[in-house]
Amino acid sequence: MPILQFGAKALFPCSTSGTSGLFLALRPLCVLIGVVFSMLLGGKLWLTALLTSLPVFCLSWLAFSQRQVR
Repeated sequence: MPILQFGAKALFPCSTSGTSGLFLALRPLCVLIGVVFSMLLGGKLWLTALLTSLPVFCLSWLAFSQRQVR
């Protein structure tokens, strides 16, 4: 089990790779997207979660695929 060998770093690998700043920068935007979808869809939780997950995934993909590690 990786958690026993590596500790909390096994659960949160992004904190060790220097990308935690990108996660913190994307969080407010993802919350705003979720709030907008919730208002547009009348608070339907499952539909809001489904439609919010697509742009959040795309934003994360764009942010982390463009990062070049040197």
